[in-house]
Amino acid sequence: MKLFERYILEVGTYLPQDLRDDVTEELRANLSQALEDRRLTDTSASQQDLEVAVLQELGPPHQFADAYVPRPRVLFGPRLYPAFFRTLKVAIAVLVALAALGVYFDFARSQSLLSLGPSLLTAFTSILTGSLVVVGIAVVVFALIERQTDAPPQDDEEWDPRTLPEAEDPDKISLGDQVSSIAFVIVALLVVNLFRDRIGAQFAFNEESGWVPLLGPGFDAHLWLLNLALVLDLLVNFVVLARWRWSWPLRIANFTVNCLYVVWLRYLVSQPPLIAADPEWMVQNGWSAEAAAKYQEFIASHFALWIDRNVSIVFWAACLGLAYSLFKLVRRMIVRP
Repeated sequence: MKLFERYILEVGTYLPQDLRDDVTEELRANLSQALEDRRLTDTSASQQDLEVAVLQELGPPHQFADAYVPRPRVLFGPRLYPAFFRTLKVAIAVLVALAALGVYFDFARSQSLLSLGPSLLTAFTSILTGSLVVVGIAVVVFALIERQTDAPPQDDEEWDPRTLPEAEDPDKISLGDQVSSIAFVIVALLVVNLFRDRIGAQFAFNEESGWVPLLGPGFDAHLWLLNLALVLDLLVNFVVLARWRWSWPLRIANFTVNCLYVVWLRYLVSQPPLIAADPEWMVQNGWSAEAAAKYQEFIASHFALWIDRNVSIVFWAACLGLAYSLFKLVRRMIVRP
């Protein structure tokens, strides 16, 4: 009953987690009963031919699974909800981390507990605003993906159960992981191009206070390379999702995109600073020259070097990860059938 198990596993990939176990167990029992019934009426057929006949009556796995997936008038269905919430959790966690870093900057500068009140209020407002933006973007992205991923591509020829992928097929995609990757890349593209001024910290000096962006010239100088990597990453992920499978050209393209990310990190390491207070921007936005100079000196002397060192660590970790990915890619090319 090897074909049956492959069919059951494939059906499970199109079902939401809360339905998967019940539906696959019911399907397993029904397949066994259908096989016994067909064996009584066709005693000359082989085991595999009987299984093929039973599965052809059920149709392709995605069509069978669709009967169990509710289709109300919603933006996206239950198959994508786990990936949707996973995406929101990670994105909001990043927003919280950035806001906490801004509060820490302000406290380290003032060394006063009284400054925590305005800093925490500003951080909360920033998190709330960023979360609303992230939720809006994620809803639109997942709604578009839902309308493009109802089923994998079909051939005009009659479906053959023998073409079912093996249970250990390394080229099968995880719908949730693939959709989450697409959502993350789109959010990253929008944030670094439209909302990067929100990556900063609250600053107070005498009677002056407000939000100051902290991404420095090292980031802006190589934003084009990051955008190129993100756009290509998005393109590769969409092609994989459209095909519902990885292929060797797509794996090589994905490795190339990862190389671009590492090259971008190399530029950040070689041309710091990644963070810096821009006194000209501060003066143009109502700050006094004294406050701008004070904050620029504080960031440069206390945090810029520390951030650049950590980016250097991330770069070398990314190099190791890239080397391991290359090793796996070459090994699979050597040992594949």
